[in-house]
Amino acid sequence: METYLGEDSLLVLLAGLFVVFMAVRAWHHGALEMLWTVLSWSGGGAVSALAFRHGPNLLASQGGIPLDEGQRMVASVVFSVVAFAVTRGLIVWTIRRAFGPESKLGGWMYGGTGSIISVLPSLAFLVLVSLLIRGTGTMFELESVDRMSAAGTLEERARHAVIPGPTRWRNGMEGLPHVAAILDTFDPLSSPARRNLAALVLAGYHEGLRLQLRRSPITEAAAKHPLTVELTEHSPDLAALVAGTDGEFKYYRLLRHPKINQALADAELRNSLAQVDVADEIRALVSGKLLPPRKKWLEKIFS
Repeated sequence: METYLGEDSLLVLLAGLFVVFMAVRAWHHGALEMLWTVLSWSGGGAVSALAFRHGPNLLASQGGIPLDEGQRMVASVVFSVVAFAVTRGLIVWTIRRAFGPESKLGGWMYGGTGSIISVLPSLAFLVLVSLLIRGTGTMFELESVDRMSAAGTLEERARHAVIPGPTRWRNGMEGLPHVAAILDTFDPLSSPARRNLAALVLAGYHEGLRLQLRRSPITEAAAKHPLTVELTEHSPDLAALVAGTDGEFKYYRLLRHPKINQALADAELRNSLAQVDVADEIRALVSGKLLPPRKKWLEKIFS
C-alpha cells in the first residue's frame, strides 16, 4: 500500500539545489533583499498567527469585551493583519538600516559573506515550505480517516485506505533526520500526537472502528485511555463537529479544539500517541493488509 517512491530523497535534492542557487545568486547580486523578504514574512507570519489566536482572548480578559463566535473571528483577522503589517515593517526597516548600501555592514551582503548570509533566509524559506507540506499532508490524512470512518460498508472503507499524495510527502519529509522535531517547534498543530488523537476521535464515532482500535496492540493504550474515551463517547460538541461537513476547516477546528488541548496535556496519553501512526493502523484494519514499518531515509537508500 505504500511503495517507496523516493519523496524524501527528492526533497533533500531540491533543498540542496535551492540553497546552492541562492548562495550563488547572493554572491553576484547580494543577500539583502532575500534576507529582509524571508525574515519579514516569516517573522510577520509568526506574530500574525499569535495575534490571530490570542487577540480575542486579550479583548475578553483585559478589555472586558465579550465576543460571540462571529465577532471573535473578525477580531482575530483584524489583530492578525495589523500584527503582520507592523512586524514586517519593523523587520524591513531594521535590516535595511543595519545592512543597507549606506551602512558600514553593507559590503557583507556580497561575495563570500553574502553567500554565507544567504543560508539563513534559504533555511527559513525551507522551513516555511516544510510547514506547508506538513499541514497539507495532515489535512488530507484526516480527510481520508474521516472517509474511512464514515463509509457504510467494509468495501467502501477499504476503497479509501490509500495514503493521500500530500500525506506521503509529509511522511517522507518527517522521515529525514531531526526534521519532525524542528517542525514541532514551529507547528504544534500538526504534531504526531495531536493528529493521532484527532484521527482517533474521527474514527471513534464509528463503533466498529472504535472497538478495533481498542483491541489493536498498536493503538490499544491510546484508544483505551480515559481521556480518549471521554472524547469519543461523552463529548456532544466533538460529535457534532465530526458529523459536520466543513471540509478542511472541520479538521483544523478539530486539531485546535479545547478538549483536544486538554487531553494532550496528559503526558501519558501524549507519549502513547507519539509512538504510533493511527491513520496507518486504521488503513490496515479496514483493508486487512498489514503496512510495512516505515523506514528512515538512509535505511531506504541502503536497504
